[in-house]
Amino acid sequence: MKRLLFVVDDEPDIREILSYYFKNQGFDVLAFENPLVCFHSLNYVKPDLLLLDWLMPGMTGIDFCRKLMQDNGLKNIPIIMITCKSDENEIVKALENGADDYMIKPFRLKELHGRINRFIKPSFGEVNPDFEHTKLLRNTDNQTLNKILPGRQIMIDKLIIDIASHEVLIENKKINLTYAEFKLLELLASSPGKVFTREQIIKNDGGEKYHITDRAIDVRIVGLRKKLGEIGKLIKTVRSVGYKLTTE
Repeated sequence: MKRLLFVVDDEPDIREILSYYFKNQGFDVLAFENPLVCFHSLNYVKPDLLLLDWLMPGMTGIDFCRKLMQDNGLKNIPIIMITCKSDENEIVKALENGADDYMIKPFRLKELHGRINRFIKPSFGEVNPDFEHTKLLRNTDNQTLNKILPGRQIMIDKLIIDIASHEVLIENKKINLTYAEFKLLELLASSPGKVFTREQIIKNDGGEKYHITDRAIDVRIVGLRKKLGEIGKLIKTVRSVGYKLTTE
């Protein structure tokens, strides 16, 4: 059975190098730019080991370790922190907060491989059953994540929409939305880039049961954008048609 590595680093070159090298060494590798996306993915797929950067937007590697240690189902996943931080006190801090090992950038791939082998052994052949569930993942883009976590979570940039709990998080902070605002955001995020007409939005909102005007939808969009802050800029107006949610 192949072993599954999670690589969590906001530097695309690091993700690409580590993914390429360790796939050739007999591992399955999932690479994440956003630590928040990775953490929520752990609810569905558990790797054999995490390669974790320290300095990342949304959640630091230290905060990631702390949060992992608080979860009995996740705290036993080995973590090797890979970072440019070389101060002795910082290394101790990482180890005291849940990291099992620590490597300073730039590092040698063979040395990192050796350290990984202290925790797990690669194996060629049968695919990790968790990886079979997530085999479509190549990068942490929204469309792929929606295939992996259908009907449960939608993740776009720093935005996480939890369908089951009706919660919206931005950089791990809860955003308070009304029921109508949540339904609107869920609809737009379900198909990024797709333009939804006001008629479709009204229908999704139960407009067949009670009267909702186009103007009411426009006002709701304004309020939703305001609550989402910078992420709200991803909601675009398509003149004379409706609205869409972009990923960039």
